[in-house]
This record gives sequence, structure tokens and C-alpha cells, in this order.
Amino acid sequence: ETCDCPSGAGGAGGAGGAGGAPEVKDTYVYVIIEDTTAADMINGKGSPGVDICGIVVDCGGTTGSAIEATLERGAGDVCMEGGMVGGENCLADRGVADAARGAPEAECGTAVVDGASQYVAIGRAGTLALKVDPAVFPAGLKGCTVAVTEFSPDGSTDIEFYRVRICADASAEDCHPCADPLGEDGNYGNHNFVVPTDCE
Repeated sequence: ETCDCPSGAGGAGGAGGAGGAPEVKDTYVYVIIEDTTAADMINGKGSPGVDICGIVVDCGGTTGSAIEATLERGAGDVCMEGGMVGGENCLADRGVADAARGAPEAECGTAVVDGASQYVAIGRAGTLALKVDPAVFPAGLKGCTVAVTEFSPDGSTDIEFYRVRICADASAEDCHPCADPLGEDGNYGNHNFVVPTDCE
């Protein structure tokens, strides 16, 4: 797959030489997941937007998951433990970012583990920032495979969509110059993404 990567330009007449391809930095240690679900597809059962169980990163055999999770919650009514949404009782808080920290449960679902949800519902147009350990991945995420696990029950009609970005910060102000977003823009369910090493 090719990407349209901006290249630097030299001065008039070639003065200063041609710039090289954009740098893929070692500081890209954030996986940003943004909900792109259409407004008329919001889940009305207390888990609006994509439901993220977590990520697993594999860089040449070195694996890891998120050590930090930051949520900018989007639209929709999120279940809170003891509450009720859409006429259904809430078993757990579905809007807690830390549910996506660490490795995803082997069978991520609605069950509550040690009193906590197995996934986080990020809300319509919400954003979840997952940081991997820079000490484990000193070169950042370039060249790595990022496996995203989304809770999507078999036969569900609530297909919600997301896109993935690789960035240096939770606010997604400095991101991979040639893979933004990473892969397709309308992903759903479990998906593996390969982060380009460079922009060539």
C-alpha cells in the first residue's frame, strides 16, 4: 500500500537541496482510536460508540499493551454501575478508560471481571488514547503490528466504526506523517494494523 507523503522542498533553483521524507519518530508510542460511527447508529444500550477491549502491540517478537489510557468521551448515554440505560440494568461502568489498559480479556464481553468492565465505550465521535511503554518500545511503534480488540457480539446489528492513528501525544497533535489514519478509515471489530517504518 502506498501513501502520499509530503516531501520537503529546496529553495528556488534547488538552493538548499531537496528535503527528505518526513521522519517517523521514536516518540510515536500512542495508539489513538477515534469513533467514526454515524449519528443514527449510536448504540442505545449503554455502550455508545466503539467498545474497545484493548490492544496488543508486537514489534519483532516484543509484545506489550497499553500502560496508560485517556478517554475523551463522545456522545451517548453510557452505563454506570447500578444505573439503567434503555430499560436495561447496567452491570458495570462502561465509560472507564482503564478497561482498555493491559492485555484484552481472552473473551472480552459484557461479563464483569473483579467488578470492572472488560471494555470501554468511547461514545459517538469519542477518542481513546492508549500509551505503550517507551522503555519496552524504545523505537516507538514504527514497524510494529497493533492488534485492536473491539467487543462486537456475534450477530450484533450495532456495527460501530473507528479509525486508528499513531501519535506522540494523547491529544494527537503530532502523529505518523504517512499513516494518518493508519489503514482504512471505517474499521470495526478486531483488526490488525501494521505501522509503516518510514515514508518511502
